[in-house]
Amino acid sequence: MEIEDAAPINLFVHGITHKAQAITKGYMTLTRSGNYICAISLIRILLDCALLAWAGLAARNRDQFFLAYNAGTPINRLEDKNGNKLTQGFIVRTLSEQLPAVKEIFDDASGFVHTSRAAQDGSIDLTNEVRLLSYESFQTPERARKKANEQMRQANDILITILAKWVRLKHGEEISLSL
Repeated sequence: MEIEDAAPINLFVHGITHKAQAITKGYMTLTRSGNYICAISLIRILLDCALLAWAGLAARNRDQFFLAYNAGTPINRLEDKNGNKLTQGFIVRTLSEQLPAVKEIFDDASGFVHTSRAAQDGSIDLTNEVRLLSYESFQTPERARKKANEQMRQANDILITILAKWVRLKHGEEISLSL
């Protein structure tokens, strides 16, 4: 490894892109096998990569952000340039002001990350009478599959947009937080 490759910005961005590639491949594998119940939770995990990348850009001091991140400090203890804690809620609200899809994707996918009514609804067939389904017999409705695939694409687009700012920053360009 070259010394330049080990720069904090490179390690941070590489870690995010490495995870995003694995998540996207996992999503594709799961959806091809029809396992949308598991795959949809990966949309939220991918969006979390974008939220982390945004937090780094918004941090009051990026060098301190890298040090804290590498030390395992939760980012919600860090602040943006205006003194706002970089909590998940703050980051989602801030990004949603520019990209409203962020909130919808976050909320929809969270229902699959955390056990919720979404999991319950997917386990019951109400066609004729209440019938509890086995995992193997459940078929995700086409509308839900299309929505999940669109939200996965949107989450990737959001991440790419944010990572493009990191690339410009690495090359010495001034960046704004507007998308």
